[in-house]
Amino acid sequence: MAFALQDSPPAAQDRLRTAVVERIRRLTEDTAELTLAAADPQAAPIEAGAHVRVDFGAGLVRCYSLCNAGERAERYVIAVKREPGSRGGSAAAHALAVGARVRVSAPINRFEPDWRESRHLLIAGGIGITPLYAMAQAALHRGHDFVLHYFVRDTGHAAFLAELNTAPFAGHLRLHAGLDADAVRARTADIVAEAGDNEGIYVCGPAPLIELVRTQAAARLPVQRIHWESFGGDDSAATAEGDAPFEIAIASGEGPFVVPPGQSALSVLLAAGVDAPFSCREGECGMCVVDVIEGIPDHRDRFLSDAVRAKNGCMALCVSRARSPRIVVDL
Repeated sequence: MAFALQDSPPAAQDRLRTAVVERIRRLTEDTAELTLAAADPQAAPIEAGAHVRVDFGAGLVRCYSLCNAGERAERYVIAVKREPGSRGGSAAAHALAVGARVRVSAPINRFEPDWRESRHLLIAGGIGITPLYAMAQAALHRGHDFVLHYFVRDTGHAAFLAELNTAPFAGHLRLHAGLDADAVRARTADIVAEAGDNEGIYVCGPAPLIELVRTQAAARLPVQRIHWESFGGDDSAATAEGDAPFEIAIASGEGPFVVPPGQSALSVLLAAGVDAPFSCREGECGMCVVDVIEGIPDHRDRFLSDAVRAKNGCMALCVSRARSPRIVVDL
């Protein structure tokens, strides 16, 4: 069972359309750029910070930030890092060849720059460069002031480095390569301290980097000037300070299973051998939404409408938790 953003439940598949892999470009030894040409392009331009859902088939759907901005929505450019041992989205993306067909959603934007801010401080970690590269393009097009801080393990793992090192990007790039955790902490503190009146901070990358920058920025900036986007489909999206453990059981009789802080209900069920539905693991696609038979969910997804959430009749297993000590769901 899945719900759309409104009360009526059209299938998520209805919002996807066919696209053809038009081009594949190797950015680093483990990152590939894919250009997906939509069969029925949209007239509206792609906004910086947007992402799309890509359906590789066999129920495998993943979300990817768009690396291009300002263009008509007929070609979607994504960059995918191959994760060691992956059998999911990164493996599927790297297995594609030119001419292959996938299905993509229209662009979704929850990380849009606020152009009312006088300057943007963009902070990217690893593959988190993808939406910030698009923001840099958009800022240049608008003549908007920005600085792009790019944290990487080494220059060999820096996607788009050739482009960023040349005009018109070069004067805006600050590359931070090979830093240990203490050095990263000190460097981000300096970056946050640079933020002046009416300047915004945008961060995307691994969860520890995002939390570090958010914590540092919150000490001196209004919350509306701190923007972030996470990626990777781990349990970080399901974690918040003060989370308590809860029990989850399946209406058919399996469980209960204890979901501790720092883990999602989905990961606990999968570890227990329960065949739970899932795809993006980020609260985006709705594939893991299940009926709630007993208990009160703590909604943390970005898929269900407010009206559906208010009924507490379903929950997204990948990110949502329980307000009650026990919750029973129907798979």
